[in-house]
Amino acid sequence: MSDCYEKRHVKSTRKDHVCEYCGETIPAGSPALYAHGIFDNEAFGRYYCTTCEPFINAFWDYMDNEAIIRDDFPEWVRQERIPHPTLTCEVECPTCGKVRVMRDDWEHDSWVFCPNCDALLERSE
Repeated sequence: MSDCYEKRHVKSTRKDHVCEYCGETIPAGSPALYAHGIFDNEAFGRYYCTTCEPFINAFWDYMDNEAIIRDDFPEWVRQERIPHPTLTCEVECPTCGKVRVMRDDWEHDSWVFCPNCDALLERSE
């Protein structure tokens, strides 16, 4: 449980940062959010992108405020079928139509299973 927590909107970052949640680069000059505080007597600070912001509260509620963000956030997106625009992409299933799958799986494998009907979705090169 957090002993102290504060977040603020950053209008324009001075340098590149990496989003703690999705792992994407937040380029210098971009808006972002910065959260900092004390957890288990350890200070922390993290940047996250505006793309992840709408999902943060639901993620922490689901995780009961205990998580290793870089591991647990993408897994939460996968398990709960969250339509995160950076971590997922839309593909066509012959049975279901357009579905969202994890972008990492789609870009690195030649096939994935449809999350709705388990149909094999093959990527054409």
